[in-house]
Order: sequence, then C-alpha cells, then structure tokens
Amino acid sequence: MSVDSNYNNIKKGFSKTATDFDEMVAEELDRIASLMQERASMDAPVDTGYLASHIEKNPTGKDSITVVATAEYSGYVDKGTSRMPANPFFTKNVEIIQTQEIPNIEKNIGVKIEADLQIVH
Repeated sequence: MSVDSNYNNIKKGFSKTATDFDEMVAEELDRIASLMQERASMDAPVDTGYLASHIEKNPTGKDSITVVATAEYSGYVDKGTSRMPANPFFTKNVEIIQTQEIPNIEKNIGVKIEADLQIVH
C-alpha cells in the first residue's frame, strides 16, 4: 500500500466523521432527552396519570432539545405550595441527568469517532 492511498483513506475517514458529527451530537441529545422524559414520567406522582403522560421532548434548535412537563399544574407538584409539599419528580431528574449523563456526551461521541476512524485502518 502506498502512502498516497493511505492518505486518501485517512482523508475520507476524517471527512466522513466531520460530516457525521452533527448527527452524532443530535443522537446523544435525543438519547439524553428521552432518558429525562422517561425518568420524569416514571417519577411523576400518579392520580389520573395526566401529569406523567404530559412530559414531552421537543427539538428547539440544531443542537438543543427541551424536555418540559406540560400539565398546567406540574410546577406546583414539583416545587410544592404553601399547602402541599414539593414532589420534585422533574427537578430531581434534571439534576441526575446533569451529573450522570451530560459529562458522557463527549466520551460517547469520542467512541463513535474512534470507531469511524478505525474503519480507515
């Protein structure tokens, strides 16, 4: 194998990785948003199930996704009121996701990039 053909293979690998990078980020964000949505829904107190079924994830930009509890009373349940103690079904999971999952984004994308570049060898 000549240096020229190896160079071209490496160049193709980097080009593919650069092209796929935005998709890798979007996949990681979607994974984390889905996890947040699932955890908050599971932890939501259940009377009728309305609150748990109204936790949604929505893309809000090229590289952002918002997870929101859309039930009009969700903030009162999460934060509590003067007559009702807080049941932080949502904020508790935000904190967990921030400490356990967000730091893994770079690592997970790095693993995908390394796998892509291994194909070049």
